[in-house]
Amino acid sequence: MKSLSGLDGSFLHLETPETPMHVGSLHLFDLPPDYKKDFYAEVRRLIERSLDLAPLYRRRLAEMPLHFANPVWTDGGAVDLDDHVRRHKLPRPGTRLQLERCTARLHAELMDRRRPLWEVHVIEGLQGGQAAFYMKVHHAVLDGAAGVALAKALFDVAPQPEGKAAAVRAVPARAEQPGLVSLASAALRHDAAQYVKLVRHLPDVFRLLAGMVKSSGAGSGEGPSALRQNFSFGPKTPLNVAITAERGFACVSIPLAEAKAIAASQEAKLNDVVLALCSGALRRYLAHRGGIPKKPLIATMPISLRESGNTEFTTQATLSLVSLATHIADPLRRLRAIRDASGAMKSVARRAQSVIPTDFPSIGVPWLVGGLASLYGKTRLASAIPPIANLVISNVPGPPVTLHAAGLPMRAYWPLSIVEHGLGVNITVMSYAGSLDFGIVVARKAVPDPRKLAQALLEAHEELKQRVLPQPAPAAKRKRAVIKKNRVVKILKGGNMHNPHHWYEFGLPQAPGLVRLALEGRAPWELGASIAAKPLLRLAPKGDGHPVLVFPGLIAPDVSTLPLRKFLRGLGYAASPWKLGFNLGPRDGVIESCLERLREIYEEHDRKVSLIGWSLGGLYARELAKVYPDAVRQVITLGTPFTGHPKATNAWRLYEFVTGHKIGTPEIHEPLRTPPPVPTTSIFSRSDGVVAWQCSVEQEGPLTENIEVEASHLGMGLNPMTFYAIADRLAQPEGEWKPFDRSGLRSMLYRNPRRSGWF
Repeated sequence: MKSLSGLDGSFLHLETPETPMHVGSLHLFDLPPDYKKDFYAEVRRLIERSLDLAPLYRRRLAEMPLHFANPVWTDGGAVDLDDHVRRHKLPRPGTRLQLERCTARLHAELMDRRRPLWEVHVIEGLQGGQAAFYMKVHHAVLDGAAGVALAKALFDVAPQPEGKAAAVRAVPARAEQPGLVSLASAALRHDAAQYVKLVRHLPDVFRLLAGMVKSSGAGSGEGPSALRQNFSFGPKTPLNVAITAERGFACVSIPLAEAKAIAASQEAKLNDVVLALCSGALRRYLAHRGGIPKKPLIATMPISLRESGNTEFTTQATLSLVSLATHIADPLRRLRAIRDASGAMKSVARRAQSVIPTDFPSIGVPWLVGGLASLYGKTRLASAIPPIANLVISNVPGPPVTLHAAGLPMRAYWPLSIVEHGLGVNITVMSYAGSLDFGIVVARKAVPDPRKLAQALLEAHEELKQRVLPQPAPAAKRKRAVIKKNRVVKILKGGNMHNPHHWYEFGLPQAPGLVRLALEGRAPWELGASIAAKPLLRLAPKGDGHPVLVFPGLIAPDVSTLPLRKFLRGLGYAASPWKLGFNLGPRDGVIESCLERLREIYEEHDRKVSLIGWSLGGLYARELAKVYPDAVRQVITLGTPFTGHPKATNAWRLYEFVTGHKIGTPEIHEPLRTPPPVPTTSIFSRSDGVVAWQCSVEQEGPLTENIEVEASHLGMGLNPMTFYAIADRLAQPEGEWKPFDRSGLRSMLYRNPRRSGWF
């Protein structure tokens, strides 16, 4: 008979139908083409062979009277494998997704406390000649490190099973059944010993707390220290809700050598890279579920308190908090921030290791902890209060060599752990045979599709790898990219010219006359109209928070687009200026800077960017979208001349004077007519006094459209009609673009852009 530690007992008391407290592992095996054995029978023999090597197989709980204290472990006697080893077969075709869903269902089921708290589920029917088994053990029995010790007892390092020495002990014919007196005495002896330990450690605890307070205030003066960041409340996210019993699971593996190379390049630990990969995955995932929080997510992370060589089947760990720096877009800067935060936390953990208890008094604890756990779940408090942490991340060092079971090599070793109310994601990582095997366990209430999170993790790894270990692109691909960028530079430096023989049904355009040019003086009144229409513009559709990059027109600075950007920010968009000063045309380095600006915003938000360009700025937006379409959500141009006669504008002489570039040949500018491969909207005005409106009319297609407004050229980016049209276009869900709807009351303001006549 052995008393449970306070920490082990807490896992029993915290358990509810919605929050099972067991951990597990999924083991994948390759079956030879000529495999004739019964895999299920082989696994049973494997378990039977190891029964005497791991005492947890026979441990059974003996409850205290009235549950007044932690139960004790007793020897349960002989084990009936039929109660613990079960068989499952996937329906055809037996995909990885089916395996993950089967494992998730098994992981959601509570274990029978009347028996030893472990189960093995053999899963057959996988495609590709594979088989697997899922093993789960209650967390009250072991932690991650003890799980590795169990694996050593269960598996072989060689294809042929080796004989393993076990302590010779008699197996009782009947299960041990302690009496009430012995149970009560065990509880009293245990608690008395723990009270003595607590009193002894109190001075050390006070010294530790004083040191932590001093350290947390030792920032540089430029912000909170790395340690203080770890102890900040995490932001509220879709991950932090009260959960149900439904689980999801996804597994993924990456090369261990690549993760180590990334760590070495940044003077970081492997664990820092694991945290950075999880951070990058969460940024990607949350970008599509309400946006990336401004505050960094906080991970709670187990820290082993197990001394070297200690293989006891008990939980010997504590929890720490680590900032994931998810507010930082650049992956390397984010990794370095995580490295600093994790290092500060580890320093505290090392100092606290000697005083952190893994055991404590238990009398009255089952009632208190169990009652609080039940109340916490039933009241759904986790969905209302700020989370101390947003998820759990655990990194467990595993065997460096390939393990075998029944002569079969194990191809993957994916761990599974616990999710709780308010912590709907648990990512546990096991290093195994040259791989990092990620087991992602989620509550379906928090993460409906864990496969998306797994894919985001792979993308985060690829991003870090490319930054640290850049792979040269194939020669042909590099050549195409260079040609593409040079073409953009060449096109824009030639001016806004187009083949004069290419026009649409409106006829050959000419520059606007003097009357329209004189009417450009109404631009300030258009700004005033937008201010007056502010109450009505509040009715414009709200945004989803995605980034927007705005380009000014010829000789215009960012201040010219400030009213538009302020309007868009009020709708929830991350509207940004181009930050290149006055637009003096495509001088040397301008196009490269625009591309870099687009890439910077895309990486910062991890979302596609909408591009808005006014006049000449619209040419930048269109051509950049052709070069980097994967980063662009849509393009909106305002009075931009991309077709028509080369001199159908009253600004062509000004263009040549400011830029120093002469109008080129039609062949150079032919590509300007081609729209980008993304949704594109051209907003124009028939009363434009600078650019002939026909030069801004796009040939309509599945991804192109025209919207006519009543505006001047100089006031188009300040006009309330333009503001509303832009808001309507940006509010469309990504991937669900549709042309502008002019029906109803809108038809009174937005006329048919393809009607005949000038007005």
